[in-house]
Amino acid sequence: MEQTADLSLDGLELKDRLLTTSVMRVQLLRLAMKGLNATQAAKVVGCHESTARAHYAQSDFRRAVLDKVEQAFEGIDQAFAEKKRSLHEMLEEQASRSCEELIQMLEGSDLHPSLRVKIHQDFLNRVEDSAPQARHSYKMEPADLSHAAKVAREMDQVLPLRRVK
Repeated sequence: MEQTADLSLDGLELKDRLLTTSVMRVQLLRLAMKGLNATQAAKVVGCHESTARAHYAQSDFRRAVLDKVEQAFEGIDQAFAEKKRSLHEMLEEQASRSCEELIQMLEGSDLHPSLRVKIHQDFLNRVEDSAPQARHSYKMEPADLSHAAKVAREMDQVLPLRRVK
């Protein structure tokens, strides 16, 4: 009666059994993709070290390992891009919901005037951030400046906003 010894090499199961060449080649290919050298792979598969080295030395074997590794990285890149796209979509949806909520707040009649001004100001700032910066050469006259200061004082009396010192 033949006994089979199961050993382990860094968490990999070692089996002492005969394998067909194609099955052994597939197992060696997978072990090469995991980063095992021919000596380690031979111990795991249960073949002679020279057999594993012969497979590792074949150019089509090396090309197959590189192709499989490339496929694995492409899959990882694809999954990362999909996750990134879904996060971007989630952010866009949340921004849209926030915008709708702010608009509903503005349409309501029970909103405090200072909060209403702040929401309008936020919307205007968002438009400025997304729009290209325009340059102008308009110069204000002193009369315009004094009128603007007078209007600002009147607005301060109508809308009691706290000033930050």
